[in-house]
Amino acid sequence: MKKIIILFLIAAIASTVAYSQTPYKAKEGISTTSIAAKKVASDAKLMIVGTIAGQVPAIPIVLTFDESKGTCTAWIYAFRSDSKDTMLYYIATKFPIIGLTAVGIPLNTSALKLPFKPDSSLDGRTMIDSDIMIQAVRNTQKYIDFKAKNADAALKMTGLAVQPNNNQTVWGVTIAATAGELQCIINAETSAATCFDFSSVDELTSLKLTVTPNPASETAVLTVPIAYSYSNATIAIFDSQGRIVKAFGSLELNSTGQTAFQVDNLSAGVYYLMFSNGTDTDGCSFVVVK
Repeated sequence: MKKIIILFLIAAIASTVAYSQTPYKAKEGISTTSIAAKKVASDAKLMIVGTIAGQVPAIPIVLTFDESKGTCTAWIYAFRSDSKDTMLYYIATKFPIIGLTAVGIPLNTSALKLPFKPDSSLDGRTMIDSDIMIQAVRNTQKYIDFKAKNADAALKMTGLAVQPNNNQTVWGVTIAATAGELQCIINAETSAATCFDFSSVDELTSLKLTVTPNPASETAVLTVPIAYSYSNATIAIFDSQGRIVKAFGSLELNSTGQTAFQVDNLSAGVYYLMFSNGTDTDGCSFVVVK
């Protein structure tokens, strides 16, 4: 009799997992996953909250995001343990009877494809929940236009973390369509949203690393895309022979991601500028004239 009851409960839970996942907002799962993480490492700190479209490999849980409500059938939570020098990942689902359940999963930060590598904890920070976040995105004209011209547009990924270059808590969102992607950064304290349409040729150009004016003669301005972290960033300038002629460290960029540098001490010719922050590497060419 006892075995029959156990088998019945297992079947009921399996049925619940398969058919009755209850969508919920991102912050609702923090407490449950934190408890699970601290059982493994008492110093576990929350680093990332996010979700992706579809399914995590080897986990029989479908991740479906509702863009009208900002809820998802499952969220992923990443924790950092300094004592164990490791990351811990959990996926949490919510069921009608048993509530929120957290399961440890093998994953890495690249799976969430955040536009930066978080290096600070979310613990104790002020941060808007996923419903407010997606509404901020939906209110932008970029989102409205992107959805209007892409019938198959749907959320591909969203993640909450601390942005290293300015220590701000932000949401990153990617809305994908056959024709391209819309990527948005949302300030998790103010809910201010900025979106970039990656299906637009003009906007793609603006998202590249650029040097202006080009050609330059005295002073040039480097513009770094907002998606890149400026933390620990370095710049190296190479001549046409591949030799480094200038190098910069500890970049100081303004709020629009720009910094000026002198080129009047360079000979006339074509140069290549390389930007690196340890995670992202990008480059562009420019010309110096006299």
